[in-house]
Amino acid sequence: MTQVPDHRFDSAPPPKSGGLSALLYDPKFRSYASQIIVVLLLIWGLVEIVGNTQANLKKLNQNFGFDFLTQASGFDVITSLISYSSTSSYARALLVGFWNTILVLLY
Repeated sequence: MTQVPDHRFDSAPPPKSGGLSALLYDPKFRSYASQIIVVLLLIWGLVEIVGNTQANLKKLNQNFGFDFLTQASGFDVITSLISYSSTSSYARALLVGFWNTILVLLY
């Protein structure tokens, strides 16, 4: 019994001539091109998310930034390695939280 070769899964040989069709059959070119396309799509998506967020915050008259760090926090922290009171800023509260975390880590 003779077996007939199955050519269904054979890929077409790359064209012998140069040009765009030969470039499309080059696996190295296709891998670089697909990676570039994915990175560009990710960057575009990030730009869209940031733009949408800015537009929505502007519509709601909300500010996005770190200006709140200079405002008085209005709450107390029971354990503190550095001086802190409810009139201290949010930045100071974050610093107290950082040092408390280090204390727990070492204890």
